[in-house]
Amino acid sequence: MPERLPAQTRMGVWKRSTGFEVILPYSLGFVSWLIMYLGLVALVAGAVAIAYYFPGTGVGQRLVLYCVLALMILIYIFFMAHRRKMVNHTKIRIDMTPLRLTVTRVSPAGVSKRLNELPVREIEEICIDVAKGIKINGQIEDLSYGFWVGAGLSAEDLHYLACVIGQVTKLTMQDANPLETFELR
Repeated sequence: MPERLPAQTRMGVWKRSTGFEVILPYSLGFVSWLIMYLGLVALVAGAVAIAYYFPGTGVGQRLVLYCVLALMILIYIFFMAHRRKMVNHTKIRIDMTPLRLTVTRVSPAGVSKRLNELPVREIEEICIDVAKGIKINGQIEDLSYGFWVGAGLSAEDLHYLACVIGQVTKLTMQDANPLETFELR
């Protein structure tokens, strides 16, 4: 286990009495942003097509049409800016105890949504891919289970997170204080 968090890290790690709490930045995938930008392009293209092919000839009708189309485009741009701000302020929290590993998305408004949960004893392997993050594979009864977490983190951050998860898998509830010998700096 590394002694310190990596330099320029984007995550926070806290030692708790029952395990660890890790805070990671939240990020939407490339496809989600691409769909939003393509929506803006489609809206602008539709507005140009409507303005070009609108059969109304009155100056007042065209002025109203152009104002409505411009307003629709501005509303969509403000929506995208608001979405970007929310994504930048949303965090992923991973609560690690000797029993469970719980991944939760916490929005700026304080609303939490549990994304994944896996018993620690069911974790079989941890795969690191710098482009995607860490994949935690496990098996609950006969069902194989895997999920990705930590997208957008550096290789050092991912290695540190994998070490913390590995440390949690070694903890047992029978220890008087399982984290007594482990120092997090």
